[in-house]
Amino acid sequence: MKKISLSILLCCGCTSTETEDSGNSNRLPSIESVELVPDVVFETSLVECEAQGWTDADGDSPLFLLEWLRNGETLDAPAQVDGEFFNKGDLLGCTLTPLDAYGEGIPQSAERVVQNSLPLADAVVIRPDRVDVASALRVEIDGERDDDQDAVSWSHAWFVNGVLESSVPILSGSILRRGDTVYAVSTPHDGESAGEEIQSLEYEVQNALPVISSVTIYPGEPSLSDLLSAIVSTSDADGDPVDVSYSWTINGQVVGTDATLSSGFVAGDSIQVSVRPSDSWDVGDWEDSDPVIVQSN
Repeated sequence: MKKISLSILLCCGCTSTETEDSGNSNRLPSIESVELVPDVVFETSLVECEAQGWTDADGDSPLFLLEWLRNGETLDAPAQVDGEFFNKGDLLGCTLTPLDAYGEGIPQSAERVVQNSLPLADAVVIRPDRVDVASALRVEIDGERDDDQDAVSWSHAWFVNGVLESSVPILSGSILRRGDTVYAVSTPHDGESAGEEIQSLEYEVQNALPVISSVTIYPGEPSLSDLLSAIVSTSDADGDPVDVSYSWTINGQVVGTDATLSSGFVAGDSIQVSVRPSDSWDVGDWEDSDPVIVQSN
């Protein structure tokens, strides 16, 4: 910041910076005090220096010299200052000197320490969008910001059915049950202070989709006389019974929907089976076996 030797001339309620004294024997103006506005200053504040209790026995209009100071050093600054001229932790001060055309009254000063701006965000969102007992739940922060440009960290509190369950960064769905409700309350920290808590929307724990763990065709090198079987392994995170649907193809053409295939193929054909799991709530994804090639003997 550049130092200057001259202050800003402020004229309040007059039309010219030149004033005429109303009496033959001039009496200097005075002010009772000076205030910084707003009372609490942050880096985003637009700050003004205001005089309180102007008095001039000669009836002169209020006129002042304004000087801004940052940590005791004069600033080259306009009548209003913002974060371009100060940072958090700085001591921001101003001095107003009342004056008329004949002289200066006694200056008055005020100062404030620029406060830490609290970190904040627009929203917190639980991911993934579909919550079930197989999920690993995490919090995604939207619109994080800190007006002081401080690094922001977050703490999270997880609530299940309205009761605090955990404060871990990632919540395992294994502690949940289908039909539970879950939400997160997240708090930002900038290394000095905590910002306001932000609560996510409440999510209902959905049915976990059944899964095909593996699928193969037996035998792996079938002959023309073999009965081909789909060997399938399934799982369901909710512990529900799993049913399986089948789709057999020969050279890419669908030829059957049973658990086995006994005919319709010749030597050299490529056979594949696709399987899809279902529970009493939902159906899972199709999974394909590796193809097998029909042998000639």
